[in-house]
Amino acid sequence: MEQYFISLAALVPLIVLATDFIIRWLKIVTPTTKQIISWVISVLLCLFAAWIDIGIFAGISFPKTVIYGFAAGLVANGVFDVNLVQTFLDFVFKFLPKKE
Repeated sequence: MEQYFISLAALVPLIVLATDFIIRWLKIVTPTTKQIISWVISVLLCLFAAWIDIGIFAGISFPKTVIYGFAAGLVANGVFDVNLVQTFLDFVFKFLPKKE
């Protein structure tokens, strides 16, 4: 399971699979609801990874974890490309404090 948390690109397929499973289980059909569920799953997966301290989430702060979750949701929903999002995250994280 840890291999899904080594990068943003590796995490996105897990988010897509989990979202698809939940959408089919709940029988949800509206696109807006699907996107919301995808973002919730992405943030929760990132928080879980930070909690157990694995992959790229090992040792990062709570705000960075939440930002990663929303960014992963953007990629999983097909809004942005993973390379563009990763470049944006690298820029933003230069200004956030390190976890102490």
